[in-house]
Amino acid sequence: MSQIINLTNLPENAYKKVISIRINSPKHSTPYVDTYEENLNILISKYPMVTLFDLKTIAQELSTSYEFIRRSTEQGKIRVKYIGKKKVVHRGEVARLLTEGVS
Repeated sequence: MSQIINLTNLPENAYKKVISIRINSPKHSTPYVDTYEENLNILISKYPMVTLFDLKTIAQELSTSYEFIRRSTEQGKIRVKYIGKKKVVHRGEVARLLTEGVS
């Protein structure tokens, strides 16, 4: 369904506003780059008494699924330690994941 838009009723300064917005907008934005130390400090402040994280908590922190984290540990992309049969990950490794991601 097509419609015709009538632009003749627009005020004269409407075009000037659009042009000034495009001229004044920044051409390039500087991307934010986080560091390992920054992510480690965030984890320590958020979880002051936790050194070893379970896979469920890591999935929540990385905003991903538990299954993705579990498969990544089996493929060796995430270093794990075992406490009994339970897989846990040191907070340094979690900070690395936050900084570098899982590839």
